[in-house]
Amino acid sequence: MEYLSGIITNHTPFISARVKNGRLVFAKRGTIRFVVDTGFTGDLLIPSAIINHLDLKFLAYKTFHLAADQVIALPVYRGEVMFDRAILEVEMTPGDALIGMSLMQAIGSQLILDFDRAQVRLSA
Repeated sequence: MEYLSGIITNHTPFISARVKNGRLVFAKRGTIRFVVDTGFTGDLLIPSAIINHLDLKFLAYKTFHLAADQVIALPVYRGEVMFDRAILEVEMTPGDALIGMSLMQAIGSQLILDFDRAQVRLSA
């Protein structure tokens, strides 16, 4: 069964990843902590410093509506992510490290936040 897992710290769920061979690989020993954000409808927001290490294809500039009624245009790229031996092509945008609902839906059908065990799990 394919899944992603991570930890909950200070009421925030995180899933870790690392860069390997130009691809973002979700792994427990990853050095990049992504917030699992159910309020973000896209795939991934990636810190700019990480984007430079990924093999990405520029797609376009897209307009984003932020929570404070702010509208901004950001570049959107296509790249690969890997989890539990599965590879997906996803859209990545510069920003804070966030996993959005679109990627969560593509990966799995269940998002489990276990606050007693401080664990987060996204499974197929």
